[in-house]
Amino acid sequence: MTNRDAGLPTYSAAIVTFRRAELLKTVLMGLSGQSHPPAVTVVADNDPGESAREVVESLKGGWPGQLIYSPVGGNVGPAGGWAHAVEVARQDPHRGEWVLIIDDDDPIQAPDLVPALLRKAAQMGATLGGVGLRGAVWDARRARLQRIEPAEGETAPVDYLAGNGAPLYAWAAIDSVGFFQDDLFFGFEDLDYGFRLRANGWDLLTAPMPSIHAVPDTGGAPSPWREYYKTRALLWILRKHGKPIATATTLARSVILGG
Repeated sequence: MTNRDAGLPTYSAAIVTFRRAELLKTVLMGLSGQSHPPAVTVVADNDPGESAREVVESLKGGWPGQLIYSPVGGNVGPAGGWAHAVEVARQDPHRGEWVLIIDDDDPIQAPDLVPALLRKAAQMGATLGGVGLRGAVWDARRARLQRIEPAEGETAPVDYLAGNGAPLYAWAAIDSVGFFQDDLFFGFEDLDYGFRLRANGWDLLTAPMPSIHAVPDTGGAPSPWREYYKTRALLWILRKHGKPIATATTLARSVILGG
């Protein structure tokens, strides 16, 4: 067990991966290199062939804390994989106060990034459900997410924390509200969760830190399968949360744009 900053709360990390062994290793090395590393790290492997097992097992010897490999048994997408990893971590007595959500292609290189986010969280009230580097509010008029980018060192309330922005969620919020809807598979699982947290009185804050870690735009070129799953998920979420006008707008936009 490595030395940790006694002034900071402890935390877990939940990672989902699917056939990206080398990228996963980079992500894990960045996580283990944090000046205040996680006490528990869970890697949920969506590959039925368990291609991530060897990478995880090879790092266990020098890992700063617990490193748990957890095969999911099938590809349940990012939503299902994160839900699985968080549930495994949730049952661990050393899980800490927060859980960090990371994808297998979003490495964190700056060793002080997670400690900086934890310090931000410690300055907020007991109703803080999550904090991350990138967030957005739901623009009901245009039925779109609008990114909120306060100046570095500042925070701003949001409805949603982006998965590639190293979001930290409070275990107290997860114990109260649950976590990602696992059957969403791909797309907007974090928006659904943001709506649920906000509806239950939890706050979400974005706290950009570009001097430490600039969050890349990872959307890339649209592909048919991505657009299908994202549109399907968004329509389901908007209907679930009682937003009929936004549902109709999203469906019409999808039809017009060929979605």
